[in-house]
Amino acid sequence: MAGRPTRVLGLVGVLLIALVAVALSMAPLPAYTVVPGESIALSTSMTVDGTAATDVLNGDFLVTTIALGDADVADLVRSWADPDLRVVPRTAFVETGVDEDAFVAEQQARFAASMATAGDVAGELAGGDPVVVAVAGDRVGGPSAGLTAALAAYDVLDADDLAAGRSIAATGEIRPDGTVVGVGSVADKVRGAAAAGAAMFLVPSGQVEAARDAVPVGVAMEVVGVDTVAEAVAVLSAR
Repeated sequence: MAGRPTRVLGLVGVLLIALVAVALSMAPLPAYTVVPGESIALSTSMTVDGTAATDVLNGDFLVTTIALGDADVADLVRSWADPDLRVVPRTAFVETGVDEDAFVAEQQARFAASMATAGDVAGELAGGDPVVVAVAGDRVGGPSAGLTAALAAYDVLDADDLAAGRSIAATGEIRPDGTVVGVGSVADKVRGAAAAGAAMFLVPSGQVEAARDAVPVGVAMEVVGVDTVAEAVAVLSAR
């Protein structure tokens, strides 16, 4: 009987350690989880000068996204084995001193600006005036949907069938002159596009190797790098 208190205390110690471990695993980190987000179909969510893309497009253009969440220690541990889960410092997305509401508002403003640029570039490429490109909902922020929106808008405006029955994913910020520039989280977006069944993924040319490396094994999705919206149109027209 003399050994029982020791055993009881030992069990209590183990339980305390387990509870501490659980509490630590749930402790928040100054970090975000990053996972492939929704691939948004522009055929059902975009209008070009009031014309619904779904009435014109033969195929689809997918806006690729990422999803951010608050990270804890358990997420960090899971990320070691899950290629679709990353844990990154908050400062990788939100500058020190900027609150999250201000960050979201800024990203939504950049998205709106990218749609305006897409309308300008698509209208010029189609041989006409700038057009108004609108995407329903508020699920996307930032400028990286510019390339996808410009291609979809061009396909709506031009007589040629650019999508040609395919599901085309893309990412890339565009400048007013149609130049395509690099964006963040390309590998995450590639995996999201692959999961959505995209046949092709267009990406800024400087990021094409990273994009190709991120295509999951066994997925037959072509990855093409482009420097301008006009080049992306030529690529799609030739395939």
